[in-house]
Amino acid sequence: MKVRLLRLLTVPLVLLGSLVAVTAPASATPARPCWTTGDFKPGTTVRKVDWDGNGTIDECFGIAPDRTIWHEWATSRGWVQMPGGGRADDTLPSQWPAPGYRRVVVYVANPKSHWYQDFVPGSGWTGHWYRCVSGVC
Repeated sequence: MKVRLLRLLTVPLVLLGSLVAVTAPASATPARPCWTTGDFKPGTTVRKVDWDGNGTIDECFGIAPDRTIWHEWATSRGWVQMPGGGRADDTLPSQWPAPGYRRVVVYVANPKSHWYQDFVPGSGWTGHWYRCVSGVC
């Protein structure tokens, strides 16, 4: 019943201090893979990442029905859109390119390609999406 109501109502979310209205499209796949419920593009994978290797989930990544890329962590109070305005068709396994650094990788179907964004210690996610090339990703 709760999921059905969410599909019918516009739900206000607080994202980084601003109020944003989100309506779950009928084509969305409701899921609770991490800390809060989210609507994701059907057939995609919500990635759960254990960045510190202690056996617990530290961050999750998912693709919304409109192809925007979202992430959530324990203290985020819900899903937050990744910086940089990227669009993708699925998530791929995340990487640790160097100690303290993190890399989220996504798949784009047309044209077929992989893109990534890095997390820099002390600065956070860069907000820039880079196309994977030989040896990177």
